[in-house]
Amino acid sequence: MEKLPTLSNLQLGLLNYDDKREQELLSIVRHLLVCVIDDPGIPNCPEAVSILDQKLWDVDVTSNTVSEVLRLFFVARDHTNKMCKWVTEKPFLSLNPTQKSEITAFLCNELLCSRVVTKQIESNIETLSNLRREKWVKEGNLRK
Repeated sequence: MEKLPTLSNLQLGLLNYDDKREQELLSIVRHLLVCVIDDPGIPNCPEAVSILDQKLWDVDVTSNTVSEVLRLFFVARDHTNKMCKWVTEKPFLSLNPTQKSEITAFLCNELLCSRVVTKQIESNIETLSNLRREKWVKEGNLRK
């Protein structure tokens, strides 16, 4: 949590204010991208290979490869994606603030739909249902 930038620094990174803020933004995007790729929900797409003929899972995500890995990820998800076109034409840090924030939001949304998050939500719903059932049983016993 100490490594997370403030909302102000994140906004300045989106606006290309200075190198430090850009690196903070890039660090967050790299982390999100690694988590999204590790999630088993990404399809195995034969077109999602790098220039060096590496598959999406084999490419190291560094500050220098973020744009290429983003492109591969978008190719694996959807060939007609507008975000795929953006990172094909320009590096991630060269995109306008709206495009960068849209890509970051897309990565966050992908993670919110991951199996781990879905499993946790289902577990919490089941626990809540059990607690409600226990409450009804106890209330019924008190009324008797």
